[in-house]
Amino acid sequence: MKNRQVFKVFNKTIKEIMPSVYLWLFIGAITSTLNTLLTIMIPKLLIDAVMEKVTISYLLKMLLAIGASKYLLLVANKWIVIKQNNQKEILNQRTMKRFAQKITAIDYSYLEDPDILDLKERATFAVQSYGALAVIVDAMIKFLAAVFTLIGIGGIIIQFNYLFLLIIFVLSTLSLAFSYRIVIETQKSTQLVIPINRKYNYYVGQCLDGCQQNDFRIYNMSDMMVDKIAELNMESMRWSDKLYIKIANRLSIQSLINHLTQFVTFAYGVMRVLSTQFGPKITLGEFTLLTGASQQFSTAFMSIVINYFNVIESLNYLKPFAQFMSLPESEENKG
Repeated sequence: MKNRQVFKVFNKTIKEIMPSVYLWLFIGAITSTLNTLLTIMIPKLLIDAVMEKVTISYLLKMLLAIGASKYLLLVANKWIVIKQNNQKEILNQRTMKRFAQKITAIDYSYLEDPDILDLKERATFAVQSYGALAVIVDAMIKFLAAVFTLIGIGGIIIQFNYLFLLIIFVLSTLSLAFSYRIVIETQKSTQLVIPINRKYNYYVGQCLDGCQQNDFRIYNMSDMMVDKIAELNMESMRWSDKLYIKIANRLSIQSLINHLTQFVTFAYGVMRVLSTQFGPKITLGEFTLLTGASQQFSTAFMSIVINYFNVIESLNYLKPFAQFMSLPESEENKG
């Protein structure tokens, strides 16, 4: 099943059990964007006010307005985050309820098929243990917030110089290329480790099950179970070690590119403050706006792509659930 089909099942499930998720997703993205843009603008407003030698009363009114705006956005954002977290908990519960309804609605012959039973177990892991639907919603919130932020910051930077915006975009793309490789390596390792983790969770669950303890003692199985758990744990750790080494190498190069981006930003800003070679001189307030916007541009740009791939990764987790939810329902069992 392709990711597009999986997303259709995800979207259909959300609309059936909790359509208000999309409304709060949009509201959360808007408040997050406004908070970021205000944070960038505050230093410019204060520095320009001081440099222009405004009156004390005017400065106090500005500080009061900025403080009130920042406080209201923080309170609103905090309340929205709490609301979204509650919604994700409810979403997980309603998803499991919808999943249980689907199990009772399909033809009983499916539940006698070993492949379908395995599909059901993998689907249960995706929605119950991993919480794939809530993870996708969370990634979509961050993705949308980053898109709005990028549009706003791009509009600020282009007022200084469109070529500078292009340079920041190219450097951010290079940094993002290494993030992309990290995500791909993580996805590959995750797909390989999932079966190992399922086995590990099964054996740990059996060992912790009080009903099984008598059998373990009678048949002298304790050492065997502990050895099996240790074997699976070591196998999982070997994959993790390989992944962490690859991630560390790519993060090192990415860090160098990020520092180069900061150097270019500060160098360009200083030249604009001291000379007219690259355009009209800018104030110190505009310098802080330029540097802050450039840093946030790279962050937002990376957030867009990273959260996009987080959605794709979670859709891969959700494939068994989507396949199971796509099974035809029996007319006798419907409802």
